[in-house]
Amino acid sequence: TRIRNVKELRTLVLNGSLDSIQLGEWLLVLRDRHTWSPDEATHTARAIWEWCTENPAFRALMLLRLTREVDDPGKLDPALCEAFRGIRAQLASIEPDTIAVVDCLIGGDGSDARLANLARARGISPRALVSAYRLNPDLRKVRAAYPLCLTKFLKSRQPGEAPWMVQCLEDLGPMERREAVHRILRELPPTLIDGMPPLIRWIKEFCGPGREENLALDPQMRKVLRDLLGALTYRDFQRLVDKLLTQYQGIWPDPELNQIKRRCAFWSNYQDSFLDLRILLPPKAREDLDLEDLDPNSVAFLDESDIRPGDRTQSTEICIFEGITHIIIEFFRGRGSETAILPATSATREFLFREESLTVKRIRRHIAATTGEKLDHTVLWQGIHEERLRHLGIIPSIRGNFQWDLPGGWWPYVHGKGIKTSSNPDKIADRERSLRTWQWVLQQLYEEARLAK
Repeated sequence: TRIRNVKELRTLVLNGSLDSIQLGEWLLVLRDRHTWSPDEATHTARAIWEWCTENPAFRALMLLRLTREVDDPGKLDPALCEAFRGIRAQLASIEPDTIAVVDCLIGGDGSDARLANLARARGISPRALVSAYRLNPDLRKVRAAYPLCLTKFLKSRQPGEAPWMVQCLEDLGPMERREAVHRILRELPPTLIDGMPPLIRWIKEFCGPGREENLALDPQMRKVLRDLLGALTYRDFQRLVDKLLTQYQGIWPDPELNQIKRRCAFWSNYQDSFLDLRILLPPKAREDLDLEDLDPNSVAFLDESDIRPGDRTQSTEICIFEGITHIIIEFFRGRGSETAILPATSATREFLFREESLTVKRIRRHIAATTGEKLDHTVLWQGIHEERLRHLGIIPSIRGNFQWDLPGGWWPYVHGKGIKTSSNPDKIADRERSLRTWQWVLQQLYEEARLAK
């Protein structure tokens, strides 16, 4: 079909013969009407919006153009804007949700707050909301809605809105994100953030200790964030220990239960040293333990298919603590029952925290391939652990001298010097004997893991 020239189209528009004008011809009218007289321009603007009621594609184009022009007053066409107001109610009856968003984008004072409310009601970010209606997400009103979204979230304090807030945070630039994190850490108490796992994960990934963005945070906020992540990590560790002690009381030997208690007591002194925790459980724990109050992203189940009858390797629970410079692996039970300390390389983080199917033997092979070290849990192990951790720059949360709860009573801890443990010759001799046995057992376990490839 031939596209008619501007003169023909002008005659059709002014005579009200709108039905015969095709989409391509309307685009020509839209481009050329600035050359028409004011009266003709006003008449044409009304005709354009009337035709929008009949044609969804042209309607989407005109709404996109209208919101873009209102955002840039230098490009604003008063006639088009005025004609829209005259037909708005009719358009709203056709696309009520779209027009509600358009109203926010072209409205006056308070319209950015209305846009924030619409985004919150839909549970999506302002950009996602505007994009869903084929409108421009880069407008000033859209950008202005984000601080208002954050304010509404901080006032409501609803854990269910955490995924929405994460989506909003993802849309921001680095500076705006830092400002938002400052507000969240300042205005939300840790007990509330505790109930918002998606928000915790996002903050940790964006600006947790060890991340480049962490250095850009206010020093006070860095400490708040580190204390928060450490407390949450130890909380899940404590919850797991409590579940194990309750479920397996009378089933596991008392020495194993007591050893788990002592490890929990030991790590309670390092609550601000860790950023994340991964809990690896034997398959049987699926049936034995109620894990609902643990972060599901922190819990996984070990693959035990490579443990054969007669193997020295035994079923165990494993807790992996992520620190800034080191990763600590706790084997809870079984032969060996060691603590491994590895440099926190990206490869080790990826393997221990992202790998889907891990086995005890695979983890031991990875430990053997690194420059880390393995520590025992024989007599007087707490003092040895504390010394090695201090050597690596991992020190207790309490900065100063205090009494450390250890087997047999409270032992003095001197900041910078460590735990003053027993100097009893019998105890020391007992440790030496136990240590030699443990070293032999561990050598067998790691050789078994190596041969299991």
